[in-house]
Amino acid sequence: MALVRPTSYLDYIKDIAIPEIGDSHNNEDLDRICNKYQFDTLIHISNKFQIPQFADLAVRYNIKRVIMISSTYGLKQGDIYNNEMMDKENYAAKLFEEHNIEYIFLRPTAVYGTRPDGVPDRNISVFTKYIKKLPLFPLFGGGKATVSPVTGREVGRALYTCLTKFDELKGQRLIVAGPTMTFKELIIKLGKENSKKVRFIYFPRWFGKFIFYSLYYVSFTKCDYREKYDRLV
Repeated sequence: MALVRPTSYLDYIKDIAIPEIGDSHNNEDLDRICNKYQFDTLIHISNKFQIPQFADLAVRYNIKRVIMISSTYGLKQGDIYNNEMMDKENYAAKLFEEHNIEYIFLRPTAVYGTRPDGVPDRNISVFTKYIKKLPLFPLFGGGKATVSPVTGREVGRALYTCLTKFDELKGQRLIVAGPTMTFKELIIKLGKENSKKVRFIYFPRWFGKFIFYSLYYVSFTKCDYREKYDRLV
């Protein structure tokens, strides 16, 4: 069974799963579906910030196996201040262990590519948009930070592997990553894919930090790109 939005493109799943229309944020929809079906396995691939909600659902309906898409946000490195994803993972893992629920967390790096309905993914595609619009692409710290972008199809293969080899992989938090490259190399690659020669303008790392932290305070905390910038560099 697949929980889908009313606007979801169903052609690629209707022959392999039973679509149920609903809102993953709506506990009434989730309760209705869980009462209708007797699940033994829950695969969560919607918003990663809903991990605690789906962990509670698994406990409530005594679901025995859970595979959850999380994020490399959960990896605290350097001066990245916000580790909310790790808190959510730890909350869910504690619940699962207390109720004898077996689990796997999958942490994809930045996902890129086009979804089956033709809509670009919202992560790396943001940079593609800037490449197309800006005459000069800003690079902070020389663009030397390494990234390992992964396609949605590769994340799907990882989910399938977790499901078919669950007993071998259970209890782990696994990273799904593509080939490692510098951020500058990624932007050049995206430019080539969109037939655009990218020209760069370089800024020191401290200057970007000054800009985004200033924006946070000037906007009275409404525009908060600090954690994204910290991860990017």
